[in-house]
Amino acid sequence: MRLIYAQSPQAKGRVERVNRTLQDWLVQELALAKIQNLAAANTYLEEHFLARLNRWIGVRPAEGADLHRAVPPSVRLEDVLCHRETRRVGADWCVRVANQILPIDRQHVGLSLAGREVEVRRHADQSLDLRYGGQMLRWPTVPTRPAPTVVPPTGPVSHQPCRPGSEHPWRRGWAGRVGRAGAPAVKPAPLQEDSLRSPSFRSAGLTASPGG
Repeated sequence: MRLIYAQSPQAKGRVERVNRTLQDWLVQELALAKIQNLAAANTYLEEHFLARLNRWIGVRPAEGADLHRAVPPSVRLEDVLCHRETRRVGADWCVRVANQILPIDRQHVGLSLAGREVEVRRHADQSLDLRYGGQMLRWPTVPTRPAPTVVPPTGPVSHQPCRPGSEHPWRRGWAGRVGRAGAPAVKPAPLQEDSLRSPSFRSAGLTASPGG
């Protein structure tokens, strides 16, 4: 639905003439009929006033064909003739609408709705609908906002450095760190006679030449 505004003085005059009729003529007739309540006014409107008003302002159509289109079966008039507004979902998955707290059901957790905007539809019977991306959301009515879940503290975290014990491989020196823990230390291989490190080779005063 959309509003069609009067874009010309002629159209504005037609609107004002109807308002003058309803605000002046109808009010005087109700006073003359000594009507004091809404129910009696509605009865007088249906049985007396509307028939004379239609004869006065009615215009015979140029063609008799009814050009009104039927409402498609997929369209619900309740979803069209309603008030729509947007609300932002809180971190606790609650939406506040007119002093009501609407907690969204956790079955929609896959939508990640925290911080997003949802559409709130208020129908003529004052019922509410919540929709996100065309999908209907489920929610129970609660009087107050649910309390946040409090996680108990786990105690202070120790920042003292961890020192290895006396039996730790780091305490055994380089020889004790070779291989697995508890394995015997690796002994160096025996020296050969022709080795550069052998005492006999060094006592002879010989050195290795650069070319070998």
